[in-house]
Amino acid sequence: MNGVDNMAVKNGDKVKVEYEGKLDDGTVFDSSEKHGKPLELEIGTKKVIPGFENAIIGMKKGEEKEIKLEPKDLSSLFYKSKIYVHNEDFQRAAKLLDDNLEHFPEKEIDLLVNKAFLLKKMNKYDDALKIINELWKKFPDNLDLLNSKLYFHLYLGQKKEAIENGELLTSLDPNDGNYHDSFGEVLTEFEEYERAIQEIQKALELEPFGWYSYNSYFQMAICYKELGNYDLARESLEKGKKATETCFCDIDMRKEWEEKKQKLLAQITELEKKK
Repeated sequence: MNGVDNMAVKNGDKVKVEYEGKLDDGTVFDSSEKHGKPLELEIGTKKVIPGFENAIIGMKKGEEKEIKLEPKDLSSLFYKSKIYVHNEDFQRAAKLLDDNLEHFPEKEIDLLVNKAFLLKKMNKYDDALKIINELWKKFPDNLDLLNSKLYFHLYLGQKKEAIENGELLTSLDPNDGNYHDSFGEVLTEFEEYERAIQEIQKALELEPFGWYSYNSYFQMAICYKELGNYDLARESLEKGKKATETCFCDIDMRKEWEEKKQKLLAQITELEKKK
């Protein structure tokens, strides 16, 4: 660890840490060597797993320490699950979530929703939807579950069920922009472009600076492109571009969005030539 000589690390300090992370079986899942540089962080900002940050406090420059982290809190548990997912060990990730249901009964929804999306990665869409349906029956006031249910009907190509769930979701909470945005995205995938535009416009009216707004404009651009309104498609992409400049987005996300934008613009240009 790099820091100020002979001074113990405390909250607020900025440090550089050389590290190597291993699973219980000895598999190295991450390391500073892999990234070609030490990990830089400010203690107290909670940008890394809590147990790791806490273990650094009190250390001095050049000191080495072996840290064994157990998923005793939910954030640590999800972090370990993400490691398994990164290594494409979905079975162990799902088992980890199942095994900890009894330790975190108050977090049943979070654990099982995470398991459902793990099953999605394993292409077990029916099993995933079954979990979401059971949770929805048990917690009918949790509209985020209905939002998840909407997407799993999409993944399964169940248009009728997806639209019914989208209508129910936006009627139960008509003032949540995120729900209108989700419904709009699903309608876009099912090629219901005019209706999708209405839902996306409603989402942007409710939350013009919502975290999802850049994607809303992209979905709207797709709809306008498919409807042959290329000027409005381009306009939507420009608005989406501006949204990426003000949202809490990392560099990779902005780069990915720009690539998608350029690809869609190329498609629009080709369509205009044919027209």
